[in-house]
Amino acid sequence: VDISTEDCQSCLNNSAVEIIRRCPNRKDAALRYDFCILRYSNTRFFSQVDSNPWWRPNSAVVSGADANRYNRQLGILLNNLANTATSVVTKFDAGSTDYSNFNHIYGLVMCTRDLSATQCFPCLQRMIGFIPTCCNNSVGAQIGSTTCNIRYEIYPFFQISSSSPPPPPPVQGTGNGKSVNVVAIVVPVTVAVILVAICAYFITRRIKKNRRKRKAELIYENDIRSEDSLQFGLNMIRTATNDFSDDNKLGEGGFGAVYKGELLDGKEKK
Repeated sequence: VDISTEDCQSCLNNSAVEIIRRCPNRKDAALRYDFCILRYSNTRFFSQVDSNPWWRPNSAVVSGADANRYNRQLGILLNNLANTATSVVTKFDAGSTDYSNFNHIYGLVMCTRDLSATQCFPCLQRMIGFIPTCCNNSVGAQIGSTTCNIRYEIYPFFQISSSSPPPPPPVQGTGNGKSVNVVAIVVPVTVAVILVAICAYFITRRIKKNRRKRKAELIYENDIRSEDSLQFGLNMIRTATNDFSDDNKLGEGGFGAVYKGELLDGKEKK
């Protein structure tokens, strides 16, 4: 039932005061209103089924022509609700069905949450099966115990919050065909990828340029070193060739006589 926390708390507070006023000095008592039930006892009663019904029928009855269909549709509705309530954590379900073209039956069933599924369903069946005895052809009634109860009317008396999960936010809209959420996520990711690609391009280009420059410098440096290695002083050449001795003469070249010489480190040069 769609009831606010404030209404539930108010119902329980009023019940706590009223149960003491109505049942003074009692060791066991239970008080039920439309929005809440309050019970206390000097013995443990959790997870124990109470199959002793109380009932409160509506004085109005269904006309004879509609009675058979009404009772049949009522039984189907309450049994379906009982099956659903047994299988959910809340131990509660509510719904409606029609019994004529312009008339509906609204039903509600529930168990206290301390009952197991195997305890809740028989308790509800016990209350439903009691209808012909207490409330035959009645247009509405409440039948229950301290652990389960049913109610049915020919008018809406409850509000149901949707038990299904809310739909996910839309991923597509009108216009451009994409929602704001999708754009907000895709645009930053796309920009980041582009920036990374640009940075990688310039870094790679700079590395290649530095490599080419360094290679040219090394070649130029090697050339200089080679040329330097061929430059010797005249005194060093005289000493190495034994003052241009004929013994060290190798022959004639395009620029004159060619000599071999021995440097101070023992290496021969031509």
